[in-house]
This record gives sequence, C-alpha cells and structure tokens, in this order.
Amino acid sequence: MARRGVKEGTKILRIGLWRNKGFTLIELALVVLLISISLLLFAPLLANFVSSSRMDFALQRIETFSNYHQGEVERLGKERIFCLDFENGEYWAELKGKENFVEIIEVLGKRTALPKNLSFVDVITSRGKFNEGIGSFSLSPSALEPAIIHLKDEKENYYSLYWKPLSGKIEIYDGYIEEEN
Repeated sequence: MARRGVKEGTKILRIGLWRNKGFTLIELALVVLLISISLLLFAPLLANFVSSSRMDFALQRIETFSNYHQGEVERLGKERIFCLDFENGEYWAELKGKENFVEIIEVLGKRTALPKNLSFVDVITSRGKFNEGIGSFSLSPSALEPAIIHLKDEKENYYSLYWKPLSGKIEIYDGYIEEEN
C-alpha cells in the first residue's frame, strides 16, 4: 500500500526538529573540573608573566625618562636633576631656575609612581648613598659622576639602573651592583 503521492519502494526521510536535550549535570561538572585544574596550573604562571612585564615596563619607563631629560639638557643647556622619593616610590625631574630647581610639569617630567610591586632601595651618587627621604642626581652637561639607582620587587629581586653621565644613558642590570664592572 503506497501513500498518496509517494511511489512504492521509495524511502521516506523523516525530517523533524532536533531534540534540544542540553548538557547533563555530569558533563557540566567535568567541564568545570577541567577549567579549575587548568586555572590552578596556569594562573601562577600568568600572574608571574604579568608581574614581570609590569616591572620590565617600569624599568624601561625610568630609562626613557632619564634619556629624555638628558637629551633636553644637551639641547637646551640647562641643568636638570633626577629626583627619587623613597617613601612614596615616585620619581620626577626638576629644572634649574634662576634661584633654585623647579619641578617640571611636562608629560615626561612630572611625578611618576612606581608600580606597587616595585620600590626604590637607594641611589648611589658621587655625594654618597641615599636610601630615605628624597635622593637626586644631576643631569647637567658637566656631570661626570655616574649614579646607580637600586630597586627591588616584592620577591626581593634587586635591579640596578646604572646612569652613565657621558652618554646620558641608563643600563639595566639584574641584581644589586655597586659600580660598573
């Protein structure tokens, strides 16, 4: 017996709606378990990567800051000083005025805070070693004495920024160095 409009021997395909079952509780629990294990394994690695990239960025920013101001000293011939506030973890530049130094408010001169995971330890200049209050060193065309800025992160890793007066460049070293090797 053939259906109306369909030849005998022809297969009838049943086209119906997909049944939307969703996920079972076991499937959802397995996915949550896999995500949790992945986060447990990879979150510390990601946190270390983000933390170290912030620290690298902060060190490079200080280097850029110093290079910019040394360039301005050479271009304008006016002395500037690089200032560090040990308590607040800030640094800035000051320009020599008629009577004293004045804080610079331009973009690369204004006060800049270190990231929370980084702090100043000390600065070594020709005048001595400073580790509290405000330390500074001269960025003048006649400055011949180097300066070393020491920083540390929350894991007690030390970094040294060695400022070379003749070139006005900063070299970044891992560890605490007292003078250039």
